[in-house]
Amino acid sequence: QTYRGGALVDFLDLDLDVDYFPNKHRDNAGKSFSDFRADLRMNPFQSVTFFFDARLDSEAGHFNVANVGASFDVSDRWTLFVGNRYDRHMQSVATVQADYLLTPKWTASILVEHDWMSGKFYDSAITLRRDMHEWIGEIRIERDQGERTSGILLNLYPKGTENPRRETRFVRSVIEANSVIERHE
Repeated sequence: QTYRGGALVDFLDLDLDVDYFPNKHRDNAGKSFSDFRADLRMNPFQSVTFFFDARLDSEAGHFNVANVGASFDVSDRWTLFVGNRYDRHMQSVATVQADYLLTPKWTASILVEHDWMSGKFYDSAITLRRDMHEWIGEIRIERDQGERTSGILLNLYPKGTENPRRETRFVRSVIEANSVIERHE
């Protein structure tokens, strides 16, 4: 932690963990250790956040999942996010998202994702978000090439459950994708 502008700020947050299974044949498909998990967040400047998270197969020595990205508060109104999500079994997706604060209550966002493995655009969306008294409302127009769907979504969720930084949504989508993979294996 450090002080910036008189406020305490988390400069670096690093979480590392791995699980040990004493009875590996019963509990973990013959593996003594789970994937080694790392999660890093770094805020070198007030307007910049870098992040990295990964799951490394402790026995095979390769990454099953690796995500890297950065969020930049370009101005009081503009935020830019760039990142890449890699899943060994499924995809390697580059993401670019720009958020523009129209008013203190309204935000417009545009998102584009490209899958390097297939060579195709994966997802694109335009979102209009409204900050209400106790709720967040969204209208999202989306084209998901990976799922081959298009749609207009209306989302409403309580304040405090939304993710304040784009990278958190990014990481959550990887976790959701991995749970789908694990159900199909």
